[in-house]
Amino acid sequence: VAVLPVQLGEHLVYEGRVGTKGPLRETGLRLTALRRTELESRIEKQEAELRELQQLLTEQRMELDREQVRKQVVSEWLANNHQQ
Repeated sequence: VAVLPVQLGEHLVYEGRVGTKGPLRETGLRLTALRRTELESRIEKQEAELRELQQLLTEQRMELDREQVRKQVVSEWLANNHQQ
């Protein structure tokens, strides 16, 4: 009987890269089941990446809102000064 060098609940890191020159990307995995011919795992890092993306989107929305306010102020200023 072969013994796997991992245990249930163990944290593993998968490293991958897109193409030969793409940036190295790490994905955290937590082993959730061990079977004779396969390992089952849950992606952990994805949750952290999702939070980072949500924060980035929030920041981008805030920047877009500020830009819209700037455009509105300039438009109103131009309209007011053009009438005079």
